[in-house]
Amino acid sequence: VAPPALVGLFAPKGRGVRHPKKSMEGSRTVEFELGSPDVAELVLGKLVAEFRYEGFFTSLLSKEGSIWAVAMDDMELSISRHGKVIKVECTPAEEAMVMTAWMEVAGEMNDLARQISKPIRNESVEKMLEETASVKQGNTGVRRYLRAFAMLPSLKASSKKEAIEKMVEAVAAANPNHVSDVEKVKAAVFAREESMPTGLDRGIAVPHGRTDAVTGIMGAVAIVDNSGNENGSIADYETIDHSAIQIIVLTVAPEAERTPYLQLMAFISRALRADDGYEKLAGCKSEDEMRKFFRDVK
Repeated sequence: VAPPALVGLFAPKGRGVRHPKKSMEGSRTVEFELGSPDVAELVLGKLVAEFRYEGFFTSLLSKEGSIWAVAMDDMELSISRHGKVIKVECTPAEEAMVMTAWMEVAGEMNDLARQISKPIRNESVEKMLEETASVKQGNTGVRRYLRAFAMLPSLKASSKKEAIEKMVEAVAAANPNHVSDVEKVKAAVFAREESMPTGLDRGIAVPHGRTDAVTGIMGAVAIVDNSGNENGSIADYETIDHSAIQIIVLTVAPEAERTPYLQLMAFISRALRADDGYEKLAGCKSEDEMRKFFRDVK
């Protein structure tokens, strides 16, 4: 008789803890939407650290779901991330404290963003590019990914936007089963270009982006035909040495999938810079000649 009696005695009368704390009565959810899940995860860590700095006890309840418990005395908060949205469970009385912490974190992140976005000095970039050109060997195994690249021996464009749009469309045409949304791919490349321009030196530009609208690494290599442009160049496509754009290498890769993206970019950079490769590529007149140029890279 005892076990059934005990079960009835201790059976919960409602959801949650037996006697809910007054501090959680009337709780509500405050939401903050960020630009991407990665940014949200970074800001979440900063927000938890801010509460910890103020003397709150913080505990990670679920690493997979990024759920944190934050407590001090009779105050209890729940902070979690859902994609690019951060949610804070708090009472109306605690909401002002949450907003103050959020503003502190936002200020720190804005300062950090301004520091990161400061232009790199041209002489520093040029030095790094010269060092890249001196490297004669590397992982040539990634060259196989260039098979999915569109080769454009004569690209006509009057603006950076037009050039990138045409190249993305060429990528989609060459890989119809691996590009689900052309406009989304364009947006990813433009967003990356807006954060930091990708015009290098010697008339080379390397626009790129990551998006879940593609599967696998793909892209396009274009030799620019500036014959119809004023002053023989795409006016708004800047380079660090003020040279006219001659070669554009556009690369796109999945946002979440792991790919040898950086290794491929390193291979292409070395191919263009070692032994004046950019001049050899710029002299190619057909798609076959362009593919042969990359096949011959040692």
